[in-house]
Amino acid sequence: MKRFMFLVMCFITLNQLSAQKIYSLDECIAIAIKNSSLTQKAALEMSDASIDAIRAKQAMIPTVSAGIGHGLNFGRSIDPSTNAFINQRITRGGFSGQSYLPLW
Repeated sequence: MKRFMFLVMCFITLNQLSAQKIYSLDECIAIAIKNSSLTQKAALEMSDASIDAIRAKQAMIPTVSAGIGHGLNFGRSIDPSTNAFINQRITRGGFSGQSYLPLW
């Protein structure tokens, strides 16, 4: 039984060894460059630079914005001269506008 297990293990080991691919020097160099952290970092930096270029082009576009606001407040306070309660209702409203035009 031990001899049979030994033969099976030898067969599996030899099968594993023959299944490995043999690489040429050019293939090894190409794989090393592709998996290099410096190469991957340079690719990410190029991607960041292209995003920055797009952002810079978009920053040259003029922008315009506008807004409207409305508020309503109810309150109760004491009048200091008559010492009576005063019910107050305050309504407020506002408009705003803004534009941006880059000069260069």
